[in-house]
Amino acid sequence: MEIIKDEVSKYAVLNKEKIFIVLSSSMPDHAIKEYFKRLDGIEGVDFVFRGILHNDLKSFRPMMEYIQFILKKDSNGGYEKSNLYNVNISINPKVTQKYNITKVPALIYIQNYDPTLEDSKALSQSDNTKEKVWVEYGLISPQYVLNKINKTAKSEWINSILYKDSYFKDGKNNKIDNKKPTRIQELERNGVQ
Repeated sequence: MEIIKDEVSKYAVLNKEKIFIVLSSSMPDHAIKEYFKRLDGIEGVDFVFRGILHNDLKSFRPMMEYIQFILKKDSNGGYEKSNLYNVNISINPKVTQKYNITKVPALIYIQNYDPTLEDSKALSQSDNTKEKVWVEYGLISPQYVLNKINKTAKSEWINSILYKDSYFKDGKNNKIDNKKPTRIQELERNGVQ
């Protein structure tokens, strides 16, 4: 498994590729966790929150507690490494500003990525015209979106992400369920009237 992760990481570094997935705490927790599950351990993928509530520092602690909560695979479990998703999360409003993100969730794929976006300096008004950017919106599996993007991007890194695990090879699991079924829907599905 480590060899596969190393290969995926190597493509991202060599080709200056980056994926940002812009999220919001207003999204259902299970939908966010599904993104984490599907991209667990992949270097070059960052999950981004635009900022803290009302840009109020009093909201910083609750936001950190929220992030700690959603990082847990089993919400009732502890904070041991085996119960945490291995994903990069940041609070970075510059990502949404630079790429003009207007809604969430958004998946941003960048070729020729300029990492100055991640430093603490203010966002420069000058555009990096070398970057090639694809943006897709919606609560759809990242594998489905990456497959769609890769029809034009033709990235070996995206291919390595898509095929690192046979779970995604068959094209199933393209939608992330935004709504958990109600108890009534579960009973109806099981034939109970």
